Amino acid sequence: MKKSRTKLHPRRRFTVALILLLVVTFAYVLGWSSIFTVKQIRVLGAPTASQSQLVGESIRVGEKMARLETRAVTNSLKKYTWLDRAQIDRNWLKGLVTIHVWTRTPVAAYQTQLIDRNGVLFDLPSEQNASLPRIAASNISATRFAVELLLQLPIDLRSNVTALQVQGTRSAVLTIRSSNQNPPRIVNVIWGDSTETDLKVRVFKALLALPENIKVETINVSAPRAPIVK
Repeated sequence: MKKSRTKLHPRRRFTVALILLLVVTFAYVLGWSSIFTVKQIRVLGAPTASQSQLVGESIRVGEKMARLETRAVTNSLKKYTWLDRAQIDRNWLKGLVTIHVWTRTPVAAYQTQLIDRNGVLFDLPSEQNASLPRIAASNISATRFAVELLLQLPIDLRSNVTALQVQGTRSAVLTIRSSNQNPPRIVNVIWGDSTETDLKVRVFKALLALPENIKVETINVSAPRAPIVK
């Protein structure tokens, strides 16, 4: 018994052929022709003009838009330590590729680098570091303890911290600039570990406000229920 073959109607064969032709043409236009190529690269959010240029060099003018692997490009940008994340948008009609980059936000300075709230060390070419508190620590785990402690402080107190000296993850000394006094003065605060932060803050502020402590240089709140002033 012979199997019967189903023959396509001529009109249907024409439709299928036309669809295949359109698919092939579309694939060619996207992947091989010079119609949809990168004509312009724009970088937004880079900290300096030189860094913007370096980021822009991760994509070549003339590259086929369809062959542009955005994930590979964003992965290649991770070599810039200041970069927190990146996003790439394509405007097919204009041939414009926009690279959006977001910089890490520093909370303190450590040695020659900056450190963000997640404890990541990085370089930020345009950042002026004079106003950031400086961390003195023997290793990165102690540095991250200092960052954790700094972020626990209320913003009014944190903004007056000029330095943190830490030993391990249980001992910290904060250098605080008392800006609400005239003239401002520097007070070293033996803070201890990161426990009972709210109580330590209240005790420190109360002791600093007492008239008899106008000349104290050191306040120890490591045991906040038995503070010591010197």
